[in-house]
Amino acid sequence: MSDRLSAPTILLQFSDTHLFANTNATLRDVNCYQSLQSVYQHASQHYPNADLAVISGDLTQSAQIPAYQHFIQLSSQLPCPYYVLPGNHDDPSIMQTLFCALDKQTIPPYTASVAIANWKILLLNSHCKNQTSGKLAEQDLHWIKQTLHSHPDVSYILFIHHQAIKMTKKFDAMMLDNGEQLLSLLAHYPQCKAVCWGHVHQAYQVSWQHLQLLACPSTNIQFEHYRFLQVDKKAGYRVIYLYPDGSLTTHIERVSIPSI
Repeated sequence: MSDRLSAPTILLQFSDTHLFANTNATLRDVNCYQSLQSVYQHASQHYPNADLAVISGDLTQSAQIPAYQHFIQLSSQLPCPYYVLPGNHDDPSIMQTLFCALDKQTIPPYTASVAIANWKILLLNSHCKNQTSGKLAEQDLHWIKQTLHSHPDVSYILFIHHQAIKMTKKFDAMMLDNGEQLLSLLAHYPQCKAVCWGHVHQAYQVSWQHLQLLACPSTNIQFEHYRFLQVDKKAGYRVIYLYPDGSLTTHIERVSIPSI
């Protein structure tokens, strides 16, 4: 059997869960607690053999400790280890305190590498205090370059909260400030296969050189691609299959969420 036909590693990406301290609170008439619960139930039922999940930021709406505790409680439903990243709505220091107290199913929210099969997953922190836009620290860019250079024999996939490219006029003001610098760096490393982000509350996929650039829908409300406008779409998450030969395939799952 060829590597392409071998069993892949299954990653699940969730994003922008926006939980509140009050589980009855809503975001634009969507109960974020109930919608995340429904999305997690769908993932557990349809992907019980998933290998790993990444929740790519904005775990909470206003970085309240009870909201993070709700997130931890709900995430115990997942069928696999999970990893978290901070978004612009989060507080990385609170996240680090809470998630460090857990077992090895989670890691604190800073730049890190996770090895699985013959892949490395790079988890990046783009949070900037009191800003909706994001930025990678210079030391993190150096770390990415050093990691890619030091291990050329494995394939890489990167996760970050903020989008690295311009997508819409509204979201362009809230993107990764040094996204162009990141992509220019990755252009020199063909073993890097994809960059995945959240933030924009919509599914998106485009090829750029050897990279797949992938946006993940929110587990609650969705926004229109061309305008900062809520659209009537189901909640969603991304499924990614990583193959031993360094290729990947991906698709979006949509989930009906409880109405208010």
